[in-house]
Amino acid sequence: MSEPTGTPSPHRPGRDHTRGFKGQPVVHCTDCSWSQALDEDLHEDWEDVLLAWHAEHPDDAVDHLAPGPPSGPLAIPAYVRWAEQYGRAVVGDDRTRAVVLFNHECLAILHSVIADGDLDGAITANARRLGTSPAKARPDIILIATNLYRKGLLCPAANRQ
Repeated sequence: MSEPTGTPSPHRPGRDHTRGFKGQPVVHCTDCSWSQALDEDLHEDWEDVLLAWHAEHPDDAVDHLAPGPPSGPLAIPAYVRWAEQYGRAVVGDDRTRAVVLFNHECLAILHSVIADGDLDGAITANARRLGTSPAKARPDIILIATNLYRKGLLCPAANRQ
């Protein structure tokens, strides 16, 4: 029997046992394109809470594990809270209520994404902090930003919830 017209079908997110991301477990929704890696500090102990959050917020359907690096302008999802503490980023995920301290590079990425939706400011800031060239700082910033994106802590600017 099919769902009545106009009634949204429920979302059934769960762990994806067929794949992982850099040794981290992955969750996804079989009813939409939502997927992400679980951060060991922000999500793993609260996996059920994260899955329930998605079931209650099905409009958040970003595939954080799509092949290739994230492209286009980035944003910080509305469920991510962050602050600066001693030059590092304190990041909280409202979906699980967990909070973790991230490094200088993450802080530079968050500032850069807020300012311009890109990573140029983070690359410049990290190059300055390390006393190196932007070309040498770029790969690390892109790698760290991609990891934040895969964990659902960054999203495409068009999908900012």
